[in-house]
Amino acid sequence: MPKIEFFLRCFHMFMGILWLSQLYFLSFVGSSVRSERDESSRRVISSLLRWASVTALVSGAALFGVIYLYTPDAGWSFALFQGEPSGGLRWISWGMMFGLIMGILVAFVVRSSERALKVSTYLSGPTLACMLAASHSDFSYGTLILASILSLAAIKAADALASFARQTV
Repeated sequence: MPKIEFFLRCFHMFMGILWLSQLYFLSFVGSSVRSERDESSRRVISSLLRWASVTALVSGAALFGVIYLYTPDAGWSFALFQGEPSGGLRWISWGMMFGLIMGILVAFVVRSSERALKVSTYLSGPTLACMLAASHSDFSYGTLILASILSLAAIKAADALASFARQTV
């Protein structure tokens, strides 16, 4: 099972990077070249973004199952949901919730709404913060709020810099 976990972790990270890089490009850079693209290229880009999000979500769910729901001696068990969850599980659960909202927005709304693209971009900050904090920090709601605020500020700063760069070019 460690080999499967390693493969799923690498695949999930790769698909997450692909998803977020496309999302950031469309949000920060793509608006300046959006008017120059024709409808067929817009459909291709939208399709790639959608598939990257779906595969990142599915591989993340599979990784969650392998890490938290599988025990080598006992097999598959939902005993994890009895009692007090660990800090890492809480962080991952919040990150999964943010990622699921992003995935729903990308899969069903982004093609028709610029606002959904921005919301999804801003949610990527707390999603990444939660996923990274799972291995590095104990969980508290104060830390969750602080990590979310700092990551949202970083995305807002990147958005402001992209807007400034578009105006100067």
